[in-house]
Amino acid sequence: MMARPIRNTPFLYGKDAADFIEAANREINPEERRRNRLEVEKAYNRFWELNEYVK
Repeated sequence: MMARPIRNTPFLYGKDAADFIEAANREINPEERRRNRLEVEKAYNRFWELNEYVK
């Protein structure tokens, strides 16, 4: 069985393109980065807590 081919990435135009460039260039301050990391770690740990009951 062969994998499906990867589709081309769509081009962005207008407001979508401007929003993408703005988001890509936005710098996240260290405090916001830390909060994001803690939020992801909390969700990750919760996932595995729930997964232990499935075993």
